[in-house]
Amino acid sequence: MRNVTLDLSILVMVGIALAGSPGISAAQSRSRPAPRNNPPAPHNSPPPQYNPPPQPSYSPPRNRGVPHYTPPSGGSGGSGGGGRSVGDASTGGTITIAPGSMTAADRFNRSAESYSYKYPNGVYSRIIYTQYPGWIDPYYSNGLGYYPFYSNVYTYGDTSWSPYYYYGCAPKYISNTGIYVAQPTSGFLALKSVNSAANNYYLVRSVSLPMNDIQAQVVRDIEDCWLTDNLAPLAAHTNRNDRIAVYLDGKYRYSISPGDYLDLTHDAQRTLKTLSYHLNMVATPARGVIVLQGEHIYLDHKNVKHQVIVSYALREQGRNYVITEVGVSTSKGPGTSTNIP
Repeated sequence: MRNVTLDLSILVMVGIALAGSPGISAAQSRSRPAPRNNPPAPHNSPPPQYNPPPQPSYSPPRNRGVPHYTPPSGGSGGSGGGGRSVGDASTGGTITIAPGSMTAADRFNRSAESYSYKYPNGVYSRIIYTQYPGWIDPYYSNGLGYYPFYSNVYTYGDTSWSPYYYYGCAPKYISNTGIYVAQPTSGFLALKSVNSAANNYYLVRSVSLPMNDIQAQVVRDIEDCWLTDNLAPLAAHTNRNDRIAVYLDGKYRYSISPGDYLDLTHDAQRTLKTLSYHLNMVATPARGVIVLQGEHIYLDHKNVKHQVIVSYALREQGRNYVITEVGVSTSKGPGTSTNIP
């Protein structure tokens, strides 16, 4: 009996020894779940990298990287534009209109996120195109326009005439979306009386009035906008808080934001080639107000030569003048054109 008990004790001791051997430990370890390769990150580790979705693509306009222009040399008070042609651009020093330092806000204003360009005076214009169907192809072969509210046909109550209706190189009609039809209180470009040229600041072939240096620079800036296809000189004479009244043949049509006016102007410039642009100051109908009038001679998208009469009313603002009214006509004298109702 003692031998049996001794044998059992020996077997128990051998079993315990075998259970603690390396071979048994290895067998037991293979039966356990494998540890995770990526243990939880400590609380002070940086968050995982976020990849934002790609931004929509856009086509930047020409001459819109850093707006700049070269004003003509010479010309003092009373000089006026002098009827300059495209080849008459001067070699004066370059004036940079963009701010001197590029801030985060500046970068945003020139990025795809904002879909617009902000001029130093706070006026916005679009930097992306609107895709139009085939009817716009005669004007823009790629079917793209900066202004987003063109219309193919005139519909009473729904559409109006473009400020460049008479140009023949841009869509004639725009949607009433975004325009304002409240009659302006000034109406300096309105055709007031066809029987009295003295009461008409519009469509009157007057002798140019003498101008001071600031007024002469306004004339040169507007002329340079068309002679160089650069919107910056024109944008410098707009005010983001104002609306620009549009007149066709001396009749008020509607008012529009300065940004939309710049977009319409940009589209018109894409389809014409300016041969000459000449403005004179023809009236000072109120304190701080000047009226400019002149001729725009250009080639349209079919290489046909045209001539239109253009007019601007501007209000003095500090040491600058801002556009409050614009007008276009093909008339040669007061009250001689009734092409549109």
